[in-house]
Amino acid sequence: MKKRIPACLLSIALLSVAGCGNQQAAAPQKAQVPETEWKNAYLTWLDGLQNNEEYLAAEANGFRLVDLNEDSVPEVIWDHADFSDHFSFMTYANGSVQEFDSAGRRAVGYELAWDIINTPYYVKEFDTGFTYEFYLCTIENGEQIVLLAVNEGNIDPSAEYVYPFTCRNEKGDEISEDAFKKKFKELTGCEIGNIASDSDYLVADETWLSNILDPEYIVTEEDLRGSLK
Repeated sequence: MKKRIPACLLSIALLSVAGCGNQQAAAPQKAQVPETEWKNAYLTWLDGLQNNEEYLAAEANGFRLVDLNEDSVPEVIWDHADFSDHFSFMTYANGSVQEFDSAGRRAVGYELAWDIINTPYYVKEFDTGFTYEFYLCTIENGEQIVLLAVNEGNIDPSAEYVYPFTCRNEKGDEISEDAFKKKFKELTGCEIGNIASDSDYLVADETWLSNILDPEYIVTEEDLRGSLK
């Protein structure tokens, strides 16, 4: 089992949370996929990993079953348990299991991932020490959809943090911080604090967030197979 992510890593989340309202976004209305269908697909995918080089190279592969977009077809988080702390995000859509996202440690910095509880949305954060990126995402037809972003594409290693960061909408167009906050509240039912403020380095209220990569929820392949039968 991997160690718990140190509390100090949470300090890279350059957002403070004012809280969530009682109203939360409803899950998208889609045709129900039979439970046996997606379960069998994941079991077949697990069988296929027996010939996967990354799977074979890992010291101890771990997995988590979690419904990130609230569509009744849970995603599988694959913890490669390797030196790079690499996680693959898998989902079942259009008749196959496919990877739609990843997280973990890059050459510099960390990618963190948070589930926004009871909504079809999740948050990705990336911090290198000289740049910061934030994405509000969902999953549609097996693909990641970015709905809001902060500082997207700023990868100049010679630049330190610049305040305020650039906020963008789902089209990649620059929007104001107020528009970003308003849209975030409309989608998630949660109010978000200052974007990239010098004094707000901590997630002040995590009651609406769940760490997707929390080692407490990572189980063995045997346990995952058991839950899929």
